[in-house]
Amino acid sequence: MKLIMISGDGQGAGKTFLARKLTDDQSQIFSIVNLVRAQLQMKYPQYDWYNKAPEYKLQTVVANSKKTIMQHLDELGRGKKKEDPLIWAKQMVDVLQYARDIDKQHTVVLDDIRFVDEYEYIKKSLSAENILHLHASYDRAKPEPLYENEKLRQLADYIVSRQKHASSRIAEQ
Repeated sequence: MKLIMISGDGQGAGKTFLARKLTDDQSQIFSIVNLVRAQLQMKYPQYDWYNKAPEYKLQTVVANSKKTIMQHLDELGRGKKKEDPLIWAKQMVDVLQYARDIDKQHTVVLDDIRFVDEYEYIKKSLSAENILHLHASYDRAKPEPLYENEKLRQLADYIVSRQKHASSRIAEQ
């Protein structure tokens, strides 16, 4: 299996856009955050946890908790990571192995690498695979100081720069 891992300069760097360009369909794209979303979907099924629109995540408040979608995603993700720093990476390895062995995927893309320890764990666990690490670079990306984007940039096999004219195409989609 070919595994392409994508990190990026921050929110809006084009990680998911790049993943879509590298694959034939959505079934080949995986996100660590979807593991977090799945848990929240079970707890609060009335909300669209898979909605990636920044406005939705920042402005939608979960009635029971008075916290936004983004706050819930961040708190659950970080909370579980404090208990086991590799919890999400371990689960993602299982998901990717299933995609390879059961779904018979030949090429998959992991579009949200944000921590070096998770990157290294996934890379080591799937070392027999053909692995490529791309870093999406865009000078207008919103910085994410809680993530290790700069360190991941340095570890990337290739840096893919997003051109200014690409922003208008991305906004249309």
